[in-house]
Amino acid sequence: MPSEGHLPSADDEAEQRRALTLLRSVFDHVLDGLAIIDARGIVHRFNPAAARMFGYAPDEVLGRNISMLMPEPDRSKHDQYIGAYLNSRKANIIGIGREAKGQRKDGTQFPLRLAVSEFVLDGEIMFIGSMTDLSESKRLEDQLRQAQKLEAFGQLAGGVAHDFNNLMTIVQGYGSMALSKLKPEDPLHARISAIVRAGSRATDLTRQLLAFSRKQTVTPVVLNINKAVEDATKMLKRIIGEDVELTLNLAPDLRHCCMDPIQIEQILMNLLVNARDAMPNGGKACISTDNETVDRSYLARHPQMRPGDYIRLVVSDTGHGMDEKTRVRIFEPFFTTKEIGKGTGLGLATVYGIVKQCNGFIWVYSEPGLGATFKVYLPSVDAPITPREAAEFDGKTVAGHETILLVEDDRDIRELARTTLAELGYRVLLAEHGSAALDILRAGQEKVHLVATDMVMPVMNGKDLIGHLRAEFPDLKILLISGFGVHPLMRTEMLPPGIPQLEKPFMPRRFAAKVREILGA
Repeated sequence: MPSEGHLPSADDEAEQRRALTLLRSVFDHVLDGLAIIDARGIVHRFNPAAARMFGYAPDEVLGRNISMLMPEPDRSKHDQYIGAYLNSRKANIIGIGREAKGQRKDGTQFPLRLAVSEFVLDGEIMFIGSMTDLSESKRLEDQLRQAQKLEAFGQLAGGVAHDFNNLMTIVQGYGSMALSKLKPEDPLHARISAIVRAGSRATDLTRQLLAFSRKQTVTPVVLNINKAVEDATKMLKRIIGEDVELTLNLAPDLRHCCMDPIQIEQILMNLLVNARDAMPNGGKACISTDNETVDRSYLARHPQMRPGDYIRLVVSDTGHGMDEKTRVRIFEPFFTTKEIGKGTGLGLATVYGIVKQCNGFIWVYSEPGLGATFKVYLPSVDAPITPREAAEFDGKTVAGHETILLVEDDRDIRELARTTLAELGYRVLLAEHGSAALDILRAGQEKVHLVATDMVMPVMNGKDLIGHLRAEFPDLKILLISGFGVHPLMRTEMLPPGIPQLEKPFMPRRFAAKVREILGA
């Protein structure tokens, strides 16, 4: 430590130069934007990070008032803010920081975190401001809120669809039974036929809700999406009409993926219907496929995704596009920009649900007047394509004599199923839930050939019941019936392999045919 009056030595000066060099290096290379201003708001220092953030070169800002980087009304009031602080020495920004807005050279505004500290240099009050661009974090927060909102919608939609499926099972079931007992010329035949047709349309709507909620019953197989796209092209061209030119650009070396082929059709149909509606005067639509590997650089822009190999399915159009306000809501169920009666608002929600059910991701890029591009990422699998199975049981021989234990908590559905089977010669035992079914089986008073059980029930659900049946009665045949779909890949819903399933709502003859198929024709 030099004594009082001692002149700085060469070592002291060298140390000062090293310290100054270090400070300049930190100032120039720190990731946050830094600006040093005086008490009049004039910028004395402006680091490269701040220059990149605002789109200016440093010499465009130096010597000018810092308010040039602020939108109104802060720009006009900034000098007042400094004056008020110098008079009162009170400001909630000094040493604390707050969220503010910045304005770039091109006029665009963006959110930033601003923290200001005061210091004295050569007897003059100075301020240093640290600025962090919050644009990316805000975008991620918005995406998270949107995902949470869609998840809540999905849970609601799945619950509604389950109850609605039970109701439609009764409507369509008894309707078809009534039709079978009426001659075509009977006046009631046409009316009941209309009821059954309406029930069928309502069932389609319910399937869309289940797809959105990711609870749609599916049968995944290993497939090549290119083949599914080519098979659906003829149907898709009819949907979009002759005034829309549809082209395919399919990667010849596309990887395989595991999903239900019907789901591919649903994705393509809903995306192309959306494209068609965006091109009322005609235009162009394109379906393309390629392989994509999600690495760290991609995850930096889309952190919701998981690293790995994907198949990318892209559907683009030359339509009118959409603004940001519309784009962030397009996957919400029942959200639509169409006129009343022109759409349900479930098409894109269905696509979203299917993609999430397959553990995939979907992004949309669109601007007004520039069309829209939907990019669907589906996990690829290293497995051979699943061979086509033999045709389903034709249901021509449905009568039988075996004993069926029917487990269903809904009284009306239970009675419908009992009547269906009893009229065909089966003996039917009834249970309201899994625990009651086990009591009947354990009593052993009758030989039961098949247990047909619902999935969602009180006391003991279908999943738990099947677990007990497999353990205590391993040779007993089982049919799982559900209006709340079971995804075989969901770990929380995993069932032992080989459990036949029947989706609600079902027609009585289809139910009887499935029972006969399991028991053996």
